[in-house]
Amino acid sequence: MSEIDGDRVKVFLQKVEEERNTTFDTPRSTGKVLEKLNLIKDGNLTNAAILLFGKNSQKHFIQSEIRCARFNGTEPIEFADMQVINGTIIEQVPSVLNFIRRHINVGVEITGEPERKEIWEYPKEALREGIVNAICHRNYEDTGNVQVRIFDNRLEIWNPGSLPGNLTVEMLRGNHQSRPRNELIARCFYLIKYIEQWGTGTNRMIKLCREARLPALHFINLTDSFVVIFSRKEQKSIRPKLKSRRELNETQTKIIEYLEINKEASTYELAKSLKLAERTIQRNIKQISEIVHWTGASPKDPKGKYVLKKSK
Repeated sequence: MSEIDGDRVKVFLQKVEEERNTTFDTPRSTGKVLEKLNLIKDGNLTNAAILLFGKNSQKHFIQSEIRCARFNGTEPIEFADMQVINGTIIEQVPSVLNFIRRHINVGVEITGEPERKEIWEYPKEALREGIVNAICHRNYEDTGNVQVRIFDNRLEIWNPGSLPGNLTVEMLRGNHQSRPRNELIARCFYLIKYIEQWGTGTNRMIKLCREARLPALHFINLTDSFVVIFSRKEQKSIRPKLKSRRELNETQTKIIEYLEINKEASTYELAKSLKLAERTIQRNIKQISEIVHWTGASPKDPKGKYVLKKSK
């Protein structure tokens, strides 16, 4: 029991009560909660208990690390960025999403609400579903890791272990029952609404990608792995029209990609989205002034926006 983090168990209980609008009917001691969740058997902790609430899950299961990478181009050869994500399998989900967010286009929709709605290049909820499925349904006896691979034209989620039971790729695209490989993990993920245990997750992912007008979602069932592939929407980019004498730097690329998606933006909006200082944004835009246009009557016009110049 000394390997279990009691605070993580308390946070889990709070999330259960918030998400399921119910009171967890058991004494709040860590041991009693784990017994209620069937995470203690014959007086011993289960593997799932360590993965869900361990102080150091990777001490016992190094394979529970998640490896995330952004590659240059369309092949897994040259790394642009890489991160190994540790922690409990519950905590890993938002951490993986944070990595993805840094390496895809994220637009903003003004809805009139206090918080602006973010529009991810790949639907956030579909990505979340894919990540949760990879963590929840992977084969933990396999020494491999869950991997997220981001390329110029697609995003892939790999998990060790092929589809469990008699499930096939064709079945994932239609009505099918939920057949979790790791039932104890699946039960806890259900309680905090990470999954719904109705076998509808893949259908929801397909629907979200269709609504986002992305190419069809691909599922690949290999001998030792299962892969989900999100394909990027074809975009008419203005970047090839740049003068060949100069290459875009990373900041300039992100500015153009943001404007391609959102059509217009203020200096403040660009700075906030790209997490850069406004003066950095202004300096980089000045260097690509042949393709970025300021719509204001003057440089300080509060109604002005940056837009991409229309090509002739």
